[in-house]
Amino acid sequence: MDKKDMKNAQQRFAVIVELHEVLASCLKTEQEALLAADIDTLWATSREKELLCREILAGVDALADLLPSRDEEGRIQLHQVPGQLSGAGRQEAHDLMPRLVRAQSRIEALKAENIQLVQTSLGFVDDLLQTLTGVEKTPPVYGRRFFKGASPRAAFVSQEV
Repeated sequence: MDKKDMKNAQQRFAVIVELHEVLASCLKTEQEALLAADIDTLWATSREKELLCREILAGVDALADLLPSRDEEGRIQLHQVPGQLSGAGRQEAHDLMPRLVRAQSRIEALKAENIQLVQTSLGFVDDLLQTLTGVEKTPPVYGRRFFKGASPRAAFVSQEV
């Protein structure tokens, strides 16, 4: 790998780390919107997360094209990037690793918390619907593959919406 590719790879790695940090911040915003039941912010955050994930994947693919060592699918593992660079690029990438690991850990934690918030909220709505309809423990409205099933509550929800 020549010096130009080495510098380009190091810069791409830095951008990927920054995008991970922005994604973690976005997930925190999503959590605040979930707690406040702010639907507009949730939609905006959803679009931003999708864009960020696409940018991260594109950056990783571009970085993989610059680095010699890839897996069977042509992808790289981000934690292996510093070892594939040389000179100053290696040190700079190594210095970025704690930020990447911290951002990835924060992303996983926030994702788990947000899933728990959504599940709790949906459980509350489910209990509320059971109370309103007088029907207990009906099968879910949506089946395993997210298709609308035939449940008594589905008719009630459809009529109300």
